[in-house]
Amino acid sequence: MVSTASLLGLVRFLAQFSYNTLVGYTTAIRVNIFILLPAWGMRNAAATLVGQNLSAGNRERAGQSVWFTVRCNAIFLRSVGVFLVVFANPIVALFNGEPEAAAIAASCLLLVSCSYVFWSFGLVTVQTFNGCGDATTPTWINFFVF
Repeated sequence: MVSTASLLGLVRFLAQFSYNTLVGYTTAIRVNIFILLPAWGMRNAAATLVGQNLSAGNRERAGQSVWFTVRCNAIFLRSVGVFLVVFANPIVALFNGEPEAAAIAASCLLLVSCSYVFWSFGLVTVQTFNGCGDATTPTWINFFVF
């Protein structure tokens, strides 16, 4: 709910600008969400690994699972970020033919791709709290981050 409300607030803010700004932003966010799907899968795997290892009484292995998944996710998202730096314009052109909106979408993707390595850490570590059975900590983290 926190992330959805944040994104809605951002869209409301962007709606004050030009139509092309809003279209460019929504195009970039749709591409970004598609890109993040495997990263979300890895974070859910980390939560499962942590929950299973904690239930088995193996705290050390639970911690190792978190950091291994963070590394895997960081490698994946770093690779995607480099791919976006090279191919942001052609990717956006597939979804948007308006030159001004496409330029805004490509800029947004380039900017967001710079944060992917940090996202890899945040996505996995926040979700592992859920794997531990703690839903309060991720809610507060997301509240302040978003």
